[in-house]
Amino acid sequence: MAETKNVKRDSKGAQRIIMGAAGLFLGCLFLFPIYILVLNSFKNTKGIFTDVIGFPNAATFTLVNYPNAFEALEYIRSFVNSLTITVIATVLILLISAMAAWVLVRYKTKTSKIIFFLFAASMLIPFQCVMLPLVGFASRIGIMNPQGHLLIEE
Repeated sequence: MAETKNVKRDSKGAQRIIMGAAGLFLGCLFLFPIYILVLNSFKNTKGIFTDVIGFPNAATFTLVNYPNAFEALEYIRSFVNSLTITVIATVLILLISAMAAWVLVRYKTKTSKIIFFLFAASMLIPFQCVMLPLVGFASRIGIMNPQGHLLIEE
């Protein structure tokens, strides 16, 4: 009886080691592109094309990529736009969702059950499936600017 407990304990230990090794391998595999990205951000263009995985040397090392990217991407403006859109959307979603939830809980009708199931079913569709058609629609109606995302006329 004691031997079977030891065998079970040993197999669980081996299973944990294998799962840990697999997790470590997958973690390294998923983080490798980020490693390459950070490493190459400190190289000039020639250094990136000559040695993608290697560390930057004295001839290829540069710090100019970060200020250039910061300026070219208009980082501050993009950050403020994203923050504004996120805050306003979150407040509106919380407000509308709370009111809808209150009505759906208080009034138990056939219509409220249908609406509840429609809400629940819409959560099954990943946003990535809806994202491209949504961007196409926003482009067609002319609201692809940051203010348009908030449905504010320019």
